[in-house]
Amino acid sequence: MESVTSSVLALYRAAMEPQPPTALDITTLVVAICAAVVAATALGWQIASWLLSGGRAKVELLNGALHQFGPQWIVMPPNKPLDPSGAANGFTRRAIFVEVRNVGRLPITVTSWQLKLPGGVKIGELNSPNGPRLPHRLDVGDSEKWAIEVDSELVAALRATRKMAKVDDVEVRAVVSLGSGKEIKTPQRITFTAKELEQGA
Repeated sequence: MESVTSSVLALYRAAMEPQPPTALDITTLVVAICAAVVAATALGWQIASWLLSGGRAKVELLNGALHQFGPQWIVMPPNKPLDPSGAANGFTRRAIFVEVRNVGRLPITVTSWQLKLPGGVKIGELNSPNGPRLPHRLDVGDSEKWAIEVDSELVAALRATRKMAKVDDVEVRAVVSLGSGKEIKTPQRITFTAKELEQGA
């Protein structure tokens, strides 16, 4: 009886001791890891495809000027001053432009756009004459520009914002609202210095 008990205990201890993995165990583990990687990759691709399949907009802020007599305009990057030769050729009305491009796979609708100033102040125009009437549909690959003139009213608003926000220079960005409810801010900024505002920009 004692020998039987000893044999049972020996078998129990042997069963409880960790055993080195067999070739089949290693193969099974490798197959499971590969399956998990493939499943995660497929899920990631589906998510990326879903995100890219809809309408996507890219917005850009531009410095520019409108012609004093006609609908012509000139634009340049926001970090570059206006070319003096533009004014000599009739482009005397300084303006801030926003360009919206549809870089997605479905049409988008631009419902509004505003200038965002320090302190959360936003300035916009309802159906500005300097751009297509809003809301405006952009098909895949289409782009459009809208502009707001830097007139005496806008300069006054910039001066008031400067005092309210207690800043020397006023940085301006644009915010574009889409029909989907999404708002997109321009990564670029246009800076109005205190000297410019004192001189009427």
